[in-house]
Amino acid sequence: MRLTVLAGSGRSTDILLNWLHDQGFDDIQVIIENEIPRRAKLRTRFRRLGFWTVFGQLVFQVTVPSVLKLFSTKRIYDIMDMHSLRDDVPAGTNVIRVDSVNDEQTTELLQRWQPNLVLVNGTRIIRRNVLGSIESPFVNIHAGITPLYRGVHGGYWALWNKDTSHFGSTIHLIDEGVDTGGIIAHIHEIPSLKDNFVTYPLLQQAVSLSALREVLSDENLSWLDRINFEKEKIEIGRQWYHPTIWQYFAGAVRGIK
Repeated sequence: MRLTVLAGSGRSTDILLNWLHDQGFDDIQVIIENEIPRRAKLRTRFRRLGFWTVFGQLVFQVTVPSVLKLFSTKRIYDIMDMHSLRDDVPAGTNVIRVDSVNDEQTTELLQRWQPNLVLVNGTRIIRRNVLGSIESPFVNIHAGITPLYRGVHGGYWALWNKDTSHFGSTIHLIDEGVDTGGIIAHIHEIPSLKDNFVTYPLLQQAVSLSALREVLSDENLSWLDRINFEKEKIEIGRQWYHPTIWQYFAGAVRGIK
């Protein structure tokens, strides 16, 4: 199978690329988008969420994750060892960097490569011009159970909402919405008491890879026939963002780390 990986840079992408290599998927085009400039990111957030919410998110982001990482090193490596994952820089991978997955350069690369499937991991929202540039499906690995937990940190928010049964990941088709595409697989997991905000996404990615193996091993993509492309008759959940510092402490009081 000819694959294109559209991704943001970071540990989860390195894990994914190493996993694909270990599974024997070598015919891969890798397109990595540069990180969105912080100023542009903040401008969008302020417009959408308001000053105090974004202020609370920033305080959380510069304090809590770095503290949690100090106490999570062993758990991180336990998860990686348990699922045979590696996060070293993938060797021998032909990586092409673009400013944005929505640039014209991306569509040109996709049209030239003509992959059977485009695997997406950690990018900004992909626009219509890119999705329509080739006939192949775009598939996302989402750290949350859609359509209830769209956006980011779906596993954390499920726990925060006392909705443990919806802790997990979703492999789904990408459409023009935010995590609203047809569902290929839901993968549920129960985090351990050793897990916290910084290990939830790694655990969610780890347990999703066995389901992803089945998706990629079907070279005829027959699973496309099983997907209901109509919107499911269930309520689309809200889009979730980073917690504010006060939301995090409200959850911590209830044991959600």
